Amino acid sequence: MDDCWCPILFECARLFDVQENAPGAGGETPSYSVDSQSFIGIELCAWRECSGHNVLVLVCNNGYVLLRVLPTHGKPTIKQLKWYETRQQHILAITLDPGGEWLACSCLDGGLYLVPIISLTLECAPVHSFGVLDDVTVIQPSKKIASPTSIVWWDTMDQKHICITGSEVGEITFFDLKTKTVALSVLVSGCIDAVYLACLTDSTTYLLMGLRGGEWKRMLLEEHYHEAPDVSYADVTANDFEVVPDDVVIKSCLDQDELVDPFDLKNFSIFCQLTHLRTQDWRRQHLLTSLNLTTGKLEAYSYNFDLRLEPLNAYQLISGATDALLTDRLIYAVSHIDVVDPCSFTLSLVSTQKALVTELHDQSQGIIQQFTLPSSPDLVGFYSTEGGGIGLPTDGSLPVTHLGGCIIVTKTSVYQCRQIYCPDSIFLDMALSLKEQEKAEDFGITLKLDICGLYKRPSTVSHPNSPEGPAPSGGSDR
Repeated sequence: MDDCWCPILFECARLFDVQENAPGAGGETPSYSVDSQSFIGIELCAWRECSGHNVLVLVCNNGYVLLRVLPTHGKPTIKQLKWYETRQQHILAITLDPGGEWLACSCLDGGLYLVPIISLTLECAPVHSFGVLDDVTVIQPSKKIASPTSIVWWDTMDQKHICITGSEVGEITFFDLKTKTVALSVLVSGCIDAVYLACLTDSTTYLLMGLRGGEWKRMLLEEHYHEAPDVSYADVTANDFEVVPDDVVIKSCLDQDELVDPFDLKNFSIFCQLTHLRTQDWRRQHLLTSLNLTTGKLEAYSYNFDLRLEPLNAYQLISGATDALLTDRLIYAVSHIDVVDPCSFTLSLVSTQKALVTELHDQSQGIIQQFTLPSSPDLVGFYSTEGGGIGLPTDGSLPVTHLGGCIIVTKTSVYQCRQIYCPDSIFLDMALSLKEQEKAEDFGITLKLDICGLYKRPSTVSHPNSPEGPAPSGGSDR
């Protein structure tokens, strides 16, 4: 918190390196390198947090793909896959299915390569089968397509499973994973750098395309609505005015045989080039966030806009912020501010309540904790997590506010920022101390705790660890 003492809530632990004989968190000594004579680095990564497990995929520059699956109650399973050695099968983009069971790789030859993660690591069958369960399934387009730059997985409302790729020449290709064919191809003007799914509501799905130069386009993929049947007044009166069931209609871009113009393709905004955009989930809403790399201002937008753009909320982060993850209570921000070592970067945990920009407040505030990570030439992946932390109460004696965490992937290492202390019990300790009562209220507001509910808890409940103690290090590989 600002200008006052802040208790420790998180730790940032290194899960593992991709270098040979590098110990990971929990005392592991993994050996993922097969060529210790050359620099082993991570080129691409993907992360998915599911109800029963989470999945991390790393594509390394030594020709291997690393799969790491962690069940909710269990230890991580790690599998190395030797990838194809030909240049045409070099992986350019990857994505995971919503269930974290399949990996889709888009390669230089334009083909789609499906890897059954769950059967290779946990030796169990996936819910959906898109090919063999012990090897890679390849889908090659009938016509040559441009080399891809990005990929996203789309499960449609009518139970289709589609992978969408974007390319340097503006070609958008829809791969149907059941029929193993290209279901649709659309050409837009410009080089596509990124593609994202945007669910405006439960009834509408869009494809967001980030073009080189900062321009963004929005394409309607599908929508479903209710259509009243053609029923006469006589039919209604004959049924004693009972409610006549309506029909559910699904309109999809995949159902159009000849797509002359892209399906409701619109320019919805033009951001400056010094802006980092990403899609995020916030308070059960799907948002697009824009981080201004010059001012450090983070703005959250709804997908429901066209040319006129107004943010829902704005947050002022520290100067030098290059990426940010927005959650309900915290913002996880990465910044490069070390002039001595420009490759090192700082992870800041910022209170959304304190960083919110208003008419009376527009300064950077609310940093509750910071970590300095070792030097790395580049940040490869940055993902928010919702899972519980380590050592939090599970006996139900005290409500636990889960603050989530994040996964950080650099060129050589994977880190996890995870919660280690319960803010509710820390709040009670502070509230019961005469010296800390004012700070307790500020602490509760900073993290949006249920202050009224916590004040009603029995006064005998106390936090077993002193918040002034040193932050623990290491920890289990969770």
